[in-house]
Amino acid sequence: MPKLPVRRLDRAEKEFLARACREGLLTIERIREALAYDARRPSRKPFVFVLVELGYLDLEAIDRLVAEVAGPTWELIDDLVFHRRYEEAIQALTRRIETGEDRARALHFRGRMLAMLGRHGEAIADFERALEAGPEQPRMMFDLGSSHLARRSFPEAVRAFDRALAIDPGCVDALNNRAIALAMSGDPVAAQESWRIAIRSDRRRRTAQHNLAHLLRVCARHAA
Repeated sequence: MPKLPVRRLDRAEKEFLARACREGLLTIERIREALAYDARRPSRKPFVFVLVELGYLDLEAIDRLVAEVAGPTWELIDDLVFHRRYEEAIQALTRRIETGEDRARALHFRGRMLAMLGRHGEAIADFERALEAGPEQPRMMFDLGSSHLARRSFPEAVRAFDRALAIDPGCVDALNNRAIALAMSGDPVAAQESWRIAIRSDRRRRTAQHNLAHLLRVCARHAA
């Protein structure tokens, strides 16, 4: 029987093997032996099972290494956030970003955690990287605008809220925060219009109504 070609390992398999070597569970020599053994077989199993068959790794070690390579689960991250362990959530999200899985979602979520801790400059960087990694979403643009607003970068905030509204014109939160940015940047007329649109979009939401009433009172005082 002719010799079969040596298996080509994908990125995840290479990372798995590298981690196993770093932890002293495998050696380069054993990996070479396993590849040579695998090349002599007509039917190919997943490479981790070749390592088990040769006695180089056990199933418990494989389960642990796979979990480490895959990164923290979203269930774990959600639990950390629920218990307000934001710094740990940021670390878990950083690990998930490094694995390359759900990159846009992980960057966006880490940005939200950073914003909750008042680290808006870092949050903005994550939101912008998330936008590069995946499609624009209204919530992502809203969060980007809110961090710009917190830093008093009003033109950037308005642009981000406009992008959110281009996707979801009825996003009341984006309309409300856009109006705040416009009012604080000295454009009360545009702010009033944004709040009026927000009120028409959802009359049950009292925040926009309260903000508009406050702005009108301020404008009346200045006009007096």
